[in-house]
Amino acid sequence: DDLLRRQLVEGPTVLARIHAVKELAASGRRPNIGAIVDAHGAETHWGVRCVMAEALGKSNSAAAVAGLALLIAVERDPLVLPVVFEAAEAYRDEAIRRAILQRLDEGIGYVATQTAYVALGAQREDAPYELLLAAAERPGFNGIEQIGAIRGLAATRRSEALPVLLRLARYGGSSYYVRPAAVRALAALGAHVETRERTQIVEALVELLRDPVYQVAISAVIGLETLEADSAIAALEAYARGKVRQEAVVARRAVDRLRKKGERAGQIPQKELEDLRNQVRRLEGEVARMKV
Repeated sequence: DDLLRRQLVEGPTVLARIHAVKELAASGRRPNIGAIVDAHGAETHWGVRCVMAEALGKSNSAAAVAGLALLIAVERDPLVLPVVFEAAEAYRDEAIRRAILQRLDEGIGYVATQTAYVALGAQREDAPYELLLAAAERPGFNGIEQIGAIRGLAATRRSEALPVLLRLARYGGSSYYVRPAAVRALAALGAHVETRERTQIVEALVELLRDPVYQVAISAVIGLETLEADSAIAALEAYARGKVRQEAVVARRAVDRLRKKGERAGQIPQKELEDLRNQVRRLEGEVARMKV
């Protein structure tokens, strides 16, 4: 570890320092995580700092949480900051939440703001829901920040986000750039809500298969597959029939996967089937003895 910590700071190449980051983070030891955080401030290459953030996101340790909160506060490179926020999605922690809100108050770039909103949504019940809701309703340059807020709403897993996402996904509800993201967010939310809301989402995605905007319709196809909505197989087949080969292939693959999953679900495992047969034979033998 001592050699790796030295390589982390003094490594002559980017690859050498990246190797040290990955090995130290994989150990999970507090001194090694601390060494990565300490080295971040002196690291001059943006790529190495990205790897540092990613490694902290995967570490799943208290030291990594504290380190990421610090990185959020001090990182100024617009290429690195979005990666730091993406790494922060792995943790639900008040220090990270406060650090993200502070950076948003200071003002950061479009892409960084997008990833910051998603990381805030990942705080689940501690997410600043009203902030995300307001940002999801606010149009902006190419919808970049708005898309992040929409993804953040889905990441909260709150059922009250459903009406907002439904409206933003429908024709006229938001811009050309934003609607496909709203459709994908619906599918993401659908995996974590009650059956009634999930059914509502599946029905909305089926309707969106008929949307004139290709990116919206294809996002609905992918969303239905994500939700494993076998009830939508007929609608997906109808969508595929009305498209040229290149556009239909995604829907056909989705139908194939849904059907195969349904077949597997309907199959009884061989061992379980054999156990059932043995039980039937024993019961038949007992009945025969009783008759005698």
